[in-house]
This record gives sequence, structure tokens and C-alpha cells, in this order.
Amino acid sequence: MGRSLREVRASVKDLVVDQIRHALDHEIPILGGRPRALLATEEGRAKVEAWLRHAEKQGYPERASPSGRYLDLDPLRVELGLPVEPD
Repeated sequence: MGRSLREVRASVKDLVVDQIRHALDHEIPILGGRPRALLATEEGRAKVEAWLRHAEKQGYPERASPSGRYLDLDPLRVELGLPVEPD
């Protein structure tokens, strides 16, 4: 039996979050370094936060939350020690 559309969307979301998590340890040219390493400075933290916000807004347009986020990357923020704001 096939998977429901909801299950497929959840799987895709998990895959996207996993890909972003993987990228945290690799050079991101637009950031000028590895996101985890950039967290050592305020400027780097701001860059990583802006990058995560951009990724959230590029997610799933038909599923936007009231905050305008399409993808919830708060679990990565927690992992990175970045602040999490309520919706």
C-alpha cells in the first residue's frame, strides 16, 4: 500500500532538515565558512541565523505557518545553541 501525501511530505521535510544538518559541518561559501565554526563569533552567529531563516522561507510555500516559515528549523537552532523564538 502506498504512503499518504502527509507521510510523503513529512519524509521530504525530514530529508531537507537532515541535509541542512549535514551542511552545518561543511564550508558554505555564502557564509564564508562552516556554520558550526562560525558560531564562535556574534557576526558568525548572525550569518548562520540569517541562513537558517532563508532556508525556512524557501521550504514548502503551501504549508506556511503564521510566522511565514515554511520549514521549521528550530531543532537545528537548539542543537546549535541559537535562540528559538515562539511563532
